[in-house]
Amino acid sequence: MQRLQKHEEDIKEMRQDIAKMRQEVNDLTRIVERMGIELTHEHHNARRDREMQQLRLENILFRFERGLPPGDPPLNENEAE
Repeated sequence: MQRLQKHEEDIKEMRQDIAKMRQEVNDLTRIVERMGIELTHEHHNARRDREMQQLRLENILFRFERGLPPGDPPLNENEAE
């Protein structure tokens, strides 16, 4: 009878342990999902930042090119002779 009671207590304790483990797994799953979302956002932000930097550089180049004096007109093949 005592062994049966001991086994029942052990089973009850094991069920509590399993419930705790399930909660911990659920918590870890939520953390991993959140990290995945944040990683995706960081990826999108980095891509947007690269695109913005490229546009800034293009604007700088366009402004610089407009500031240059006009070049000589291209020579025709007939004029080169």
